[in-house]
Amino acid sequence: MKKIKIALIGAGYIADYHARALQILPNVEIIAVVGLPMEAARKFADKYGIKEATTEVSGLVDRDDIDAVVIGTPNKFHAPYAIDFIKNGKDVFLEKPMA
Repeated sequence: MKKIKIALIGAGYIADYHARALQILPNVEIIAVVGLPMEAARKFADKYGIKEATTEVSGLVDRDDIDAVVIGTPNKFHAPYAIDFIKNGKDVFLEKPMA
């Protein structure tokens, strides 16, 4: 079975819940996490065994190895991030508010 490769956009409080839930799914792999500052992203990645930590959302938008994203950022970033990923054919999980 092909694994669904996911990037987490945000490395804060809500991302912890998503990471724990995603890790118990056998057909899902979290391959990247975005966080600010870089130390927070790296710490989160280390905690969950995620290979890639970054501070740049833009570097993930058009990657072929990412199937979907979970956006767990402050509300003002929800719409622009979701729109960018959707335009590039990615599935997006986004909590309210959408914009």
